[in-house]
Amino acid sequence: MEKSTTSSPTPNSPSAARRWSLFLAGLLGLWLFGFVAVPALQRLESVSEVRAAIERRGIDATALLYTETEVSSEAESAIRNALKYSPSNSRSP
Repeated sequence: MEKSTTSSPTPNSPSAARRWSLFLAGLLGLWLFGFVAVPALQRLESVSEVRAAIERRGIDATALLYTETEVSSEAESAIRNALKYSPSNSRSP
């Protein structure tokens, strides 16, 4: 006798309506975070000061996320050299 490959719902499994309501609640939570919480955080004084300083100095903050920019490669070599030639790594005879 062969077993069926489809499983029947168990008494503890959530119904389709419950799963949809959880899914929609999750979407609502993401929407609230993106369109309510983040804009509210941007209105905080400390965040607006940092944002204004970045804009005044003309810093492209989005470029700092990418590792293929010239700035990040310069920073990487500077950090490597600092670690390689730091006084704590030099050995005196």
